[in-house]
Amino acid sequence: MMAGILIWGELQDDLDIYSIIGAMLAAIPGILLILGPLSGFWEVFVDKDDITITKFFVLKKHFLFSEIAYCKEKRGGWKVYVKGRKKPAFFVDRMAEGAGLFLKRIEAVNIPVEDMIRDK
Repeated sequence: MMAGILIWGELQDDLDIYSIIGAMLAAIPGILLILGPLSGFWEVFVDKDDITITKFFVLKKHFLFSEIAYCKEKRGGWKVYVKGRKKPAFFVDRMAEGAGLFLKRIEAVNIPVEDMIRDK
């Protein structure tokens, strides 16, 4: 759709830099939605005690199960908090492959999981 708008602007001789930048900015959410389901775009790997978080194919962070303070259950999964940090370290999606195994491992290590408060 953005390509069509750019082509139309060129054919009408009404294409300027602001239109090009606007089209690129409008296309970013669509590109992220296309890349999101690809393997490696956003993954949580667990190997024994080591947890590796991969974002955008190249950004990697490493954590250990012994570093995890607690987890909070949210609508789509669990926010994991590490000792010494107030913000969540990473998010585990409920629909991700191996999410159930991750939760079982959290329970086996006796890491507290705060349940989501549901409105009635």
